Parts: sequence; structure tokens; C-alpha cells
Amino acid sequence: MKRTVFRYTVSIAIGLGLISLLCFFAHETPWHVIEILLKTSVAEPDDLSVTLFYATHLMFCAAGLCLAFQAGLFPIGAEGQLSLSCLMTSIVGLSFAPSALSFVAILAAGLVSSLAFGLIVSYFKCKKNAHEVITSMMLNFIVAAFANYMVSHHFQSHVSQNPETGVIAGRYWFFAPIFHTDGSPANTTFFLAILACIATWYFLERTRPGFEIRAVGKSVSVARNSGISVGKIYTIALGLSAILAGFGGWNQILGYAHKYQIGFSADYGFLAIAVALVARNNPLAVIPSSMFFAILLKGAPGLDIETDFITRDFVKIIQAVLILLFLVLQKQRDLSRSESATRSS
Repeated sequence: MKRTVFRYTVSIAIGLGLISLLCFFAHETPWHVIEILLKTSVAEPDDLSVTLFYATHLMFCAAGLCLAFQAGLFPIGAEGQLSLSCLMTSIVGLSFAPSALSFVAILAAGLVSSLAFGLIVSYFKCKKNAHEVITSMMLNFIVAAFANYMVSHHFQSHVSQNPETGVIAGRYWFFAPIFHTDGSPANTTFFLAILACIATWYFLERTRPGFEIRAVGKSVSVARNSGISVGKIYTIALGLSAILAGFGGWNQILGYAHKYQIGFSADYGFLAIAVALVARNNPLAVIPSSMFFAILLKGAPGLDIETDFITRDFVKIIQAVLILLFLVLQKQRDLSRSESATRSS
């Protein structure tokens, strides 16, 4: 444990050092860049609200990806699952008159549709031996096309020229804003996202299915010889991963926008891959990792305005440096473990 913390700390220090050097090469001081990122992301309530809203999406998606990654899977469908969840939540909300039953249907619609996405990936993985990267990527495109069709042909708002659905009834606006300012996107699903990360960690570390997920991720052959059904574990991991991403529909539709907007996502599902990798597939570490990437996402436009030599794309360089460093850290840990196993044998 101490060695892991030490390596994690060293990786962060090296990453900050490299990023500082890049700032100097770009004729900017690193503390000036940090000041801009913090000032435009957390200094004011309005900015902090947007940052927390971003972090909520990232936590839901990244916690789910941790489940899949620890099972040895690498799906990239969180973006499509999030979009499908938002779309179906809006469609059900617009299709039924407000009632207790329809509210339950709305809550379930986003999760069930997202789960269906994950189960399709699981089916092709278990039955057809299709790689989850390919199937989830293709499903992302299918979801995007389906969303375009449903909005433009059936649910286009009559009061807006933007490609978006109408607004769901006010009785469905369940999650309250955290900040009492106009248009504040941060809502109480932020706390639900934190609970989801904690629950995911508990599931992986303290339950039998979680142990089996980690066992399959370590070695499929050893897990199968131990009596673990690998197909069942893949289905559980991909299904739960999809459900967690689907909670983002609650954040977007029931907590903030109250309508589906084509192009609403700032690539939350894809950015969540980086969040999970930096967190080293630890759902608890996803919480600070999501906040960090949310700060970068919110603060990036400020670099265009308040610096002379760098743009918002510099944030992507920061993300890439950190991801590469943590991948190297993971590789070194795996090599040291294999060497230890070889010596003991």
C-alpha cells in the first residue's frame, strides 16, 4: 500500500514537473496557468456550479468504467449510454401525463435504456466473441443517429429552432439546484454521484461478485478454472457499468436542462475513460479525479482569453501527459508483480 501511494505521488510530481516545463516552453508561467484554471472554474458560484455539473457526469461514467476495466474489459460506450439515457428520459417525460407512476417510469427509462446498451455489448462479447471496443463504438454511432431521428421527426421543440426536444413537465424536475442562482446546472445528483462511487468501491472490494470481477480481470483462465462463469461476470460488469452511466440522464434531464439537446455532451463518456485511468480504476479515487478533469474542462476556455501564447488545447496536453504517466505507473506495477510471482514460483 505504501509503495503504491509513493508511486502515485511520484507520478503526480513528475506530471506537474513536465506540465510546468511545457508552460515555460510556451512562454507562460505554470502558476499563471493554474491561477486562470482555478479562477474560471471554482472562484465564483456560477463557475463552481458548472464544474460540479461536469464532475457529476464524469463520476457516474467513470465509476461504471472502473467496473468494466477491473473485469479486463475496455468498453468505450459510456458516451452513447449517457446520450441514450438522456434521450429516453426526455421521451418518456414528454409522452405521459404527470403522475406518480409516470415519474417512476421516467426514472427507470434512462437506466433501462442504458442497461440495454450494455447488455448488447455483453451479448456480442460472450456469444460472438466480438471485442467490446468495436461493438460499443458502433453502438455510439447508432445511438447518435437514433437521437437525431427521434428529435427531428417526432419530438422537436415547437418553440426552438435548435435540435432539441420540448421541456418535460415541471413536476418531473426532481433534483434541486445546489446554488440558488439563475441557470445553475449543479444539482443534488452530485451527491448521488459521490454515493455511486462509494457504492461501486464497496461492491468491488467487499462483495463476492466484486471479487469475481477482479479475479476475471487478473486472469480469465485462472478464474474459469476456479469455477467462475466468465460470461456471467462480463454481463454483470457491462450491465452495471451501463446503469451507472445512465444515471447521467437524471443529472442532465431531471436536474438541469429538462429537455434533450443534441450535442449537449462535452464528451463526458470519453473523458471519463481518462478519469478512470488516472484514478487507476479505483472508484473512490474517481471522485477527486473527476473534480480535477472538470476543473480543466471548465477552465480551458479561460486560457484563450487570458493568455498570450497558449489556447484551450493546452488542457488536452495536460490530460495526455497525466494519462501516459499513470499508464506507465500501471505497467511498472504489473511488471513488478509478475517478477515477484516468478521468483516465488
